[in-house]
Amino acid sequence: MAKKTKSQKKTKKLEEKVADTRQEVKPGQHLFVMSDEEVFSLVQILAFSKDIFKQMSLNCAKDGDAKAEGIYAARSELSEILFDKIRTIASIGEPTSRALH
Repeated sequence: MAKKTKSQKKTKKLEEKVADTRQEVKPGQHLFVMSDEEVFSLVQILAFSKDIFKQMSLNCAKDGDAKAEGIYAARSELSEILFDKIRTIASIGEPTSRALH
């Protein structure tokens, strides 16, 4: 029987450690890695989108287009939900997220 060397033991321990950190991705879900800069950029884009869609909704309300108003209001709300979710997951505090605007 062959003896296990130190490097084989380390490799096995590292493989076990990596396996423990993997998350199960279910159908309809995505798992990806983003740098801090990418997360900050995404938060900025969502904050900008939220404000733009809100303004577009108000403009449509002034023009009397209730259907478009509802669509843009929904998009603004969705942008805000995603903004809050990503901000929470990335542990970006309110002062930091405000600075990103």
